[in-house]
Amino acid sequence: MLAWVANQFAKENEVFIISTHSKQISQPLDTSIRVITFNYKISPYRIYRNTIQNAQVLRMLHKTICNINPDLIISFLYSTDVYYFVLNKLTYKRKMLVSQRLDPYSDKGLAAVVRHKLTELADGFVFQTKGARDFYPAKVIQKSIVIANPVTSKTLTYRKYVKEFQDRNNIIVLPARLNINQKRQDVMIDAFYAVYKVHPEMKLVLLGDGPDKELLKGAIRQRGLQDVVDIHASVKSAEEYICKCKIVAFTSDYEGIPNSLIEAMAIGINVVSTDCSPGGARTLIEDGVNGYIVPCGDSEALANRITYLLDNPSIANDLAMNAIKVGNVFSESNIANKWIEFADDILKREKEK
Repeated sequence: MLAWVANQFAKENEVFIISTHSKQISQPLDTSIRVITFNYKISPYRIYRNTIQNAQVLRMLHKTICNINPDLIISFLYSTDVYYFVLNKLTYKRKMLVSQRLDPYSDKGLAAVVRHKLTELADGFVFQTKGARDFYPAKVIQKSIVIANPVTSKTLTYRKYVKEFQDRNNIIVLPARLNINQKRQDVMIDAFYAVYKVHPEMKLVLLGDGPDKELLKGAIRQRGLQDVVDIHASVKSAEEYICKCKIVAFTSDYEGIPNSLIEAMAIGINVVSTDCSPGGARTLIEDGVNGYIVPCGDSEALANRITYLLDNPSIANDLAMNAIKVGNVFSESNIANKWIEFADDILKREKEK
């Protein structure tokens, strides 16, 4: 999303991206965008990393920003950005816009409290959901806007490959990083165990990489599902993979707005998702109209909804047709205009003072 937002602003503005720790660029960027990388190696020692190293990165960041002298700084809330809010307020007081991408309710502890307070120093806030926005005090809400992720033109090209429900491959896909604590693939495995008893023709694919791969392999073996559950590494184009499957499932306990969920719905694939905090899935899904929402951690409810779709292909086709409409509501042009208008509003407010 950082790359996508940068590309939208680059159409009429000079745009710089500063990356403090990595040179990797995972999304195509407009050729006019200048990318500055510090390539700073993160220390494995937490105390050193959070004190001396953070101060060193902040100094480099401040020097670079002073050289650029931008009208607006957009932060996607990585750790160094938060501390830069203070430095910015004490020096040049450039306008700063914060994009909150994750679930603030799940960010706990003393360090999280400090981060949230420092975030309030920004001049404007972009939230993905109303639930995330409502975590913050009134003074933040008054300077905020809710903007979902867009359905890209690239995603829409895959709509033509999607067949009717009964003609798709007998595969359920869960596209997510292999992180049980957040993504809850364990819930999906339990749900699929129940689905498989009724529909032995079905297979499950966990699409992604992550630290809990071996734990998930163990859970799959424990259920005796190793022949019908596959862990597939991340792919460059999720749409290309999911456009032939019957159902895309999401089991996260907390999430922003999952891009894979938007992509699946926009091309007409049936979705079943947990009601993840702070409301990303509910922003997209109207339960029983264009997909299904189940309580977090409830493998039985998840299995029941998946089984219902498999038993009722005509209803599944109706839901899939309704899901396609998110492509209009969250089109690239609509989302881009909201970002640009909000940024212009922040800069305009400063000029009027």
